[in-house]
Amino acid sequence: MDSSPFLLYTSKPLSLDVYEKFFSHFRSKEEIIKIWENDSNKENKCRDYLTQMYSVAFNLIGVISLTAKENNLLMWPHYAQEKGIQLKLRTSNLINSITENIENEKGEFLGLNPINYCQKLNPIDVHPYKTFFLPISYATNVKSNMWEYEDEWRILVSKNDMGVPHSKSGLNIIPDHIGNKENRKISYSKEIVEEICLGFNFIVARDFNIKRINDLEFEAQPLKGKYNYENYIKLLTYISDNLSDRLFYSGVKYELDDEQKLFLIRTKEKLEIKKINDETFHFTRTNNIIRLLE
Repeated sequence: MDSSPFLLYTSKPLSLDVYEKFFSHFRSKEEIIKIWENDSNKENKCRDYLTQMYSVAFNLIGVISLTAKENNLLMWPHYAQEKGIQLKLRTSNLINSITENIENEKGEFLGLNPINYCQKLNPIDVHPYKTFFLPISYATNVKSNMWEYEDEWRILVSKNDMGVPHSKSGLNIIPDHIGNKENRKISYSKEIVEEICLGFNFIVARDFNIKRINDLEFEAQPLKGKYNYENYIKLLTYISDNLSDRLFYSGVKYELDDEQKLFLIRTKEKLEIKKINDETFHFTRTNNIIRLLE
């Protein structure tokens, strides 16, 4: 339902010149006329045109999803299975940092906007628009109000030939357009990272060899042969070299309510990291715990 091609429709058949303008780069005039005759009518409602327009648009536009809610209990299990990481970004510098890097990569920053949450997902009529930019901007900016708890903001970035994974769509047999996967990445300065927080289950015995030194100190070594072995080493090395003063660990603790009954809350604890060798890292829990409540 999110950013769906079904959020695009047309109230009226589209003219032949619209089809010619869109298809002229990869269809002959005879083919375009045939497509238009079969597609731009009350029965098919320009669905072929809209599907193709959608694919072309998302070959040129990528979406970055962020949340304004740091402490929502649902975000960790929904998006990181408690194993991932949380980045807290300085939004005052975020746009400038991305824009500068996008220009170097021959792309375009299209905006940072809050999601519009609504009771009904009404499709947008593309008929009045001469380009797909506004309809696609709408389609990527509306979600059911059931998702309102996320308080989501989105960045739209444009680059050439990002690729389209058609095979991820249900009952779709169109081959994937591979494109250039590197164009799906953007860069920003490490200076805008205010905090990086490891999930509660980030370091587990299934993926790491863990050696406890005492109650607060331990060493962790990613297990060779595991899927994320090299990525763990790259990430932890980068944190150790660049973000060690901004590292935290997501935990839980007991507190007492007004009736002196125990209840659990999410916490964030300052964590120290030091690289020992090419694949071993030393961690120290500081007991400097921040109490997090929604």
